[in-house]
Amino acid sequence: MYVMGKENGQRILEVVIEREGETKVLSDKEKPFEDTKQEIIPTSELLEIQREKDAQRLDEVREDIQKKYLVTSVVATKETTSVQSYIKSHLPQHLKRPSIVAKFYTKATKLVLSFLEKFGRFKIEGRERIPAQGPCLLVANHTRFFDEGKLAAISGRSVKVIGADMHFDNPLKRFFMRKIGVIEVPATLSRLSQEEKRSLMERVPKEARAYYQKVIARDEKGTLERKALLAFLETTTAALAHGDVVVFFPEGLWTYEGHVLRQAYPGIEFIAKKFKQVTGQDLPIVPVGITDDGMKVAEPMVLEKDQTVHDVMKRVASCLPETARGYLCRQERIVLTGHRKHSKNKDLFIRIST
Repeated sequence: MYVMGKENGQRILEVVIEREGETKVLSDKEKPFEDTKQEIIPTSELLEIQREKDAQRLDEVREDIQKKYLVTSVVATKETTSVQSYIKSHLPQHLKRPSIVAKFYTKATKLVLSFLEKFGRFKIEGRERIPAQGPCLLVANHTRFFDEGKLAAISGRSVKVIGADMHFDNPLKRFFMRKIGVIEVPATLSRLSQEEKRSLMERVPKEARAYYQKVIARDEKGTLERKALLAFLETTTAALAHGDVVVFFPEGLWTYEGHVLRQAYPGIEFIAKKFKQVTGQDLPIVPVGITDDGMKVAEPMVLEKDQTVHDVMKRVASCLPETARGYLCRQERIVLTGHRKHSKNKDLFIRIST
């Protein structure tokens, strides 16, 4: 039996020989008993043998690891590179980091909300349901101009906001919107009937009428730019892949009908699908209901295969009082269905269950 050890800092080899119950320990400078067949291998040779065995074993282990993990590693590396390339290609530089203006806006809104909450004039419920890190799409009803600031304040993070192109119609507004992290999207009023559009134009303030007329004319001509919609989708997806919080108000433009829920426009479905194509992950969606005196955050969700924006808006409606649920108001039990029941809005797909 060979035993390796050290003595006075020197590496030595001891040979232990057993014969007829007698044990003797020899150093590598001594000779064994004459009648024994045991050979003493010099330390240098033994070390060389051990190195060869270790090297062989290391090669075997490395080969096993490569066989087991190499393909996964290569795929993961390619996916990571692909995501980073997508972000680099589609996320504008001003959206990669929150600006000083965005940080100040968020802190100022948070301070105001804290003050109102302290004195019982504003109640926030379920803020812990918003992820502290990673991508997240906050979907809410839109009541006032500062709604995005409120959402940024309760999330505790800088957010990107999807906003109508009406906010970019002059250089000053464009500069401010870019600084607070607004992602531009072409507005539409295509869900409204002609009668509803005429009624809307009577309610719209004078300073906004020209823009609303432009949107209506664009809808009627069918000249909504595909390129602008694609840019919105790609920028939003890149921001989410970057790990940001994005705020989305699916109701679209204000119709000046009070704070009631209006039927949502599609868009969430495409964002969730594109996000999964780019990252391979499901997009966390957090529905939020906003009223004049509070906010309520629902449980996070992901869109299943056949779900749409209406499934998300039902969650938003559950966070609002009965009087603010608009087209999802439950007089008895109202559910979304595939059967049309025409009202003034031809796109309204609701049925009262008996």
